[in-house]
Amino acid sequence: MKVTFKVFRFNAETDYLPHYDTIEMEISPEMVVLDVLNKIKWEHDGSFTYRRSCRHGICGSCAVKVNGRSTLACKERMMDMIELFGTEMTIDPVSKKRAVKDMVVDKKDFWDKYEKVIPWLVAEIDEHPKMEHIIP
Repeated sequence: MKVTFKVFRFNAETDYLPHYDTIEMEISPEMVVLDVLNKIKWEHDGSFTYRRSCRHGICGSCAVKVNGRSTLACKERMMDMIELFGTEMTIDPVSKKRAVKDMVVDKKDFWDKYEKVIPWLVAEIDEHPKMEHIIP
């Protein structure tokens, strides 16, 4: 099935304003949104930039908006998107205001808050112990 994508493009280093590229491609039933992003990069424009990591819907790094709906690109099936939106879709980063390059957004504010919460274990031991600290 042929689907037309309007894809958000912006490079904070070179562009004053964002723009959209229109790309038409064939979609197969097993594809997820991340497969579309990969296909855009690998077959249409090697400079297209987006984040991806676990491909299991756990880490959240592949989050994008499809027709204004926030989704994880690795989890959202294209057939479900076609059922919802038809064969014309717009793909945007989760925040256009914080876009750095294409789908990549600046997450500095998130990591600043993350460090303040300290969501990791902190052992109360000497930084340079003379022997191992083994708890029975």
